[in-house]
Amino acid sequence: MSAPVQLFPHKSGDSWPGLPSIAITVDGEPLDLTGATIRMQFKQFISDSIAALSLSSQGGSPGIVVAEDPTTGVFSVPRRVIPLKPGRYFWDIEVTHDSQPVTYVAGTWQITSDVSR
Repeated sequence: MSAPVQLFPHKSGDSWPGLPSIAITVDGEPLDLTGATIRMQFKQFISDSIAALSLSSQGGSPGIVVAEDPTTGVFSVPRRVIPLKPGRYFWDIEVTHDSQPVTYVAGTWQITSDVSR
């Protein structure tokens, strides 16, 4: 796993542009995402048993979209409104392939209050 990544501060309830293109490589080679499940979770405390926000590549309205060619290791997190209350959140992105979860990136995100509502 790489060093922690801090996302740019964001206003609670505002539209977030998402993460347009993330490429996962292992030893310089793209990670084949064929059949993999990708999850991104946000928690106020790492020890929380339930995520404040959870996005996944699985389900009816996926919050994570794998590239048309999954062998490139590329996926994106589409634009969305972030419903998190103000505070600091811990997040990570985990890829589960063949029942083996691996966290490839993690960090923190500061959500601030919005003046205009």
